[in-house]
Amino acid sequence: DEYKAWVRTHCCIGLTGCLGDVVAHHLIARGRGEGKRNDFTCVPVCAKHHDEIHRSVEKFEVRHVVDVWKEAAMSLIEFFAIDDERRATVKIEVSER
Repeated sequence: DEYKAWVRTHCCIGLTGCLGDVVAHHLIARGRGEGKRNDFTCVPVCAKHHDEIHRSVEKFEVRHVVDVWKEAAMSLIEFFAIDDERRATVKIEVSER
């Protein structure tokens, strides 16, 4: 929840033509039992671009000249880089899948 809240404080990765509040879009869908693991694959998108990215990630990337996985990785690095205490206390679980 802390990471998703932090992601929502950032600008939409679509950059232009944004509309609506920024949400944390999961690049890996959250399913039963997935929980926090997939929260770390979130990227910030406005409501308009959230609809667009759900229709086609590939088309979204081409249209907005963005690599969503690179954005997710950079956000995660920034999240942990800015706070030593956070790095020490956040538990990351990796699935066997």
